[in-house]
Amino acid sequence: MVVRAERTVRLAAVTTGRSHADHGQALAPVLRAGDETANELVEWFNSVDATYRGDLREVNELKFARFDAKQERRFAEYDVKLEQRFAENDVKLKHRCAAIDARFGALEVTLVRWMFVYWTGTMLVLAGFVAAVLRLP
Repeated sequence: MVVRAERTVRLAAVTTGRSHADHGQALAPVLRAGDETANELVEWFNSVDATYRGDLREVNELKFARFDAKQERRFAEYDVKLEQRFAENDVKLKHRCAAIDARFGALEVTLVRWMFVYWTGTMLVLAGFVAAVLRLP
């Protein structure tokens, strides 16, 4: 943004045939005019500064809005990826639980079979021992 100056200030040496004491009186109107010019210059700088501050604020707000939108998009993408991972892990967990259930089912059958063998053998030995004790007179 290009801002052109409204006024131009030029300083030049004033040469008159007066003494140094007379220069103070002669410069008084110029100094008062210089104060007005300085005040106008300060006002102009303040207005330019306010304009630049406003422009800077707008640019920063636009950049922050873009940054915020980009962050929201990234968070949304991350949420989608996270949901997909959770869904995949749920499926894997269900498959593993089903496999564990099947293994426990097979283990249960094997355990019941061994228990039957153990108790059958124990009962036969016990029956033989009771028979042997009853034959003793």
